[in-house]
Amino acid sequence: MLQLIIIGCNDNQEKSYYIYNSKEYQDKVKEFKINIDQANEIFAKIYFKEFPEKKEHYNTLSIIYGDYYLFPSRPYNLKVGKYFLSGYWVNGNTGEIKKVDNNEFIKLILEPNKTDKYIKLIKYSDYY
Repeated sequence: MLQLIIIGCNDNQEKSYYIYNSKEYQDKVKEFKINIDQANEIFAKIYFKEFPEKKEHYNTLSIIYGDYYLFPSRPYNLKVGKYFLSGYWVNGNTGEIKKVDNNEFIKLILEPNKTDKYIKLIKYSDYY
C-alpha cells in the first residue's frame, strides 16, 4: 500500500502522502478541484515571478502531501530515501500556493524511473 501516515521530523502533525500515479494518488486527485496541470500553472506563475532571470525550469512532482501538490525545491535523495518537504505547495482544493522552506523530510523509496513523478518543462515566455 503506497498511502502512508507519516510524522514530520520537526513536529508531531500527521499527514498522508500519495505517490504520483499510484491508485491512492489517483483517488486523492478525484477529491480535488485543481488537477495536476492546473497546479503546475499556478506554480509556474509564482516561480517565474520570483525568479525572472530563469528562462525555463523542469518542474517535478512525486507526491501529494496532505491536500497539497508538492513541487520540491530540494532534490529527492534516493541513496538515503529522503524526500524533502521544502518547496511550493499548491492546495488541491483551493489553488492557494505557499512556499515552504524547512529541513523536514519524509522517508520513502521512489523507483528510479519516470512513472513515479510528474515532469514538465515550463518556460518563462509562456507566462510573461
